[in-house]
Amino acid sequence: MSYEEISIGIGSTSVTLGISNKRLARLTTRRYAGYVGKVRRNNISISCVLTRKSQSPLQRVRLLNGNTNAWRALRYDFDCQWNQCTGEACLWPSLYSVDAMLRVIFATAMLSHDAMLLHASAVFHRNAALLFAGPSGAGKTTIARLCTQCRVLNDEIISLSLSNDGVARVAGTPFWGEMGSGPYYGKSFRLLSVLFLNKALETKIVPVPTSTAVARLLRSVCLFGTSDRETVQALDLCARVLTAVGGAELHFEKKNLDWPALVSRLQETLPHGSSGKESVL
Repeated sequence: MSYEEISIGIGSTSVTLGISNKRLARLTTRRYAGYVGKVRRNNISISCVLTRKSQSPLQRVRLLNGNTNAWRALRYDFDCQWNQCTGEACLWPSLYSVDAMLRVIFATAMLSHDAMLLHASAVFHRNAALLFAGPSGAGKTTIARLCTQCRVLNDEIISLSLSNDGVARVAGTPFWGEMGSGPYYGKSFRLLSVLFLNKALETKIVPVPTSTAVARLLRSVCLFGTSDRETVQALDLCARVLTAVGGAELHFEKKNLDWPALVSRLQETLPHGSSGKESVL
């Protein structure tokens, strides 16, 4: 059987899919435009067998960890097994199924390389970025649109990593939310701070203790399994990132935000990690 190999890269991790269906391969290449062809040093090659049979009675993903490096992700439309560098999948010939499977693989694999996927939005200006976290309805897409002087990395799922020298960085992903899609930026950006969103009648920044911020950020990590290993990896990375950049609540009203003013207030509010005083913009 002839396969077309499509490599999709996010951060330092890539997944190479072997797809025999030409139409699905063409749709996949179009869907991940900008991220295709990016083979990273941490690459997982997945051979895909397409079927229309149900793979599981489960409507939600079940992630199983057989040993340290072996994983299996199950849902009604895909059954994927992989280790550090190779794997195989049986899935429906649907772009929706490909997208769901990729989210699970990336979210799981990245945790072993000081990176993770977050349910968050992020914007950048020049070479610095801010990350906005919060539950559904908190305003992740709204705040991204209100930062009119900035460019939006993503309004739904962001890649967050920590470099060897302890610098936190964010990068875009092809997994967009309400905004549908957006441009691809082929680089990562230094993270200035993590902001937890609260809709309000007045815009202000309220510092959050690091321990509280870690717990709140952990809720935004894309975790599909329940293993202690994943949770510990995510918890450790959240703690190190927030120790480096600090976390605060951003209470915001629905009006455009001024980037220089926002960054200036953050520097005043979080002069050393997450310590500081409340600041009104």
